[in-house]
Amino acid sequence: MRRWLYVILVSCVSLAGFSRHSIGFRDYQVPVSFQGRPASPQHNTPNSRTFRTKIREAVAHGPNFADHYTVAMWGCGSSCVMFSIIDARDGRVYDFPFSVSWTDEDPFGVNVRRNSNAVHIVGELNEDGNARDRWYVWDGKALVLKSEQPACHTDAGGCQPNKNFPVQ
Repeated sequence: MRRWLYVILVSCVSLAGFSRHSIGFRDYQVPVSFQGRPASPQHNTPNSRTFRTKIREAVAHGPNFADHYTVAMWGCGSSCVMFSIIDARDGRVYDFPFSVSWTDEDPFGVNVRRNSNAVHIVGELNEDGNARDRWYVWDGKALVLKSEQPACHTDAGGCQPNKNFPVQ
């Protein structure tokens, strides 16, 4: 009897290590229903005033994130982007408070889907020297960090990219 309890205990402890779920776009799917013309972007944030042309151009292409939102990105140097999220219903702009930069991470950058409110960001925030693979979820007003782990690098032998990250 003791032996079986030991086997069950060891099995449960071992499985606990595997219970860490890898987050992906499929975990945060949203229905795509928005149709029509997106509202003009408001100038309610620092980025919406400074980068109004890039934001306006992105909004003109229509929503690309979480049904009725547009993620507008622009370069901030070599291998660096900044972005804002714009609500197509009312034009309200929400700034991501960091720049995202990368050197040899794989994958890299900022990735979104129209049918998901997850945002996958791989790289350094504000060039802090700490390249991470981060998953955020949009709650309608802000991005909430859900997962963070070291980023894979192209020069790192044996590093496996996140298997939930679908290549387009």
